[in-house]
Amino acid sequence: MRGVFPVGCHASSQSGYSLIEVLVACALAGILMAAAAPSLPRMLGSYSLQNATFRVANDLRWARQRAVTTNAKGQIVFASGQYQVRRESPKGSGTYIDDGAPQSLPSGVTVTSSPVNPTFDSRGLPALPYVVTVADGTSPSKTITVTGTGRVNVN
Repeated sequence: MRGVFPVGCHASSQSGYSLIEVLVACALAGILMAAAAPSLPRMLGSYSLQNATFRVANDLRWARQRAVTTNAKGQIVFASGQYQVRRESPKGSGTYIDDGAPQSLPSGVTVTSSPVNPTFDSRGLPALPYVVTVADGTSPSKTITVTGTGRVNVN
């Protein structure tokens, strides 16, 4: 056996890409990125709305769990551009203290609750069923519902 290559084929002493091949590949990549660039802000906006929605839903679940573990009421208070998880202290007093740092919302995202300030009792049950709406003004708004049994659902 004389070699690995078929008769008439010789191994090239140079391998890799030529400068022209690299330039053509870069040009094609640039054209594809330029075509995708206009939709990028809208896509990022929808991601920030979705992330804010899931963060609020998780904090609602956390406030419910804290109410159960502290055997006192827990609530979330929504304000402009942020919200605060709070708990009742001392138990049964109706006085609430902050339970952690205020949570900031992404720029342009607003949260409204109907009725206001979702509150959970010491058994984790809400005072009323709640509907929390998260919106950014560009994408369709997201809805978080808190059922009468305290279950938090994202729609």
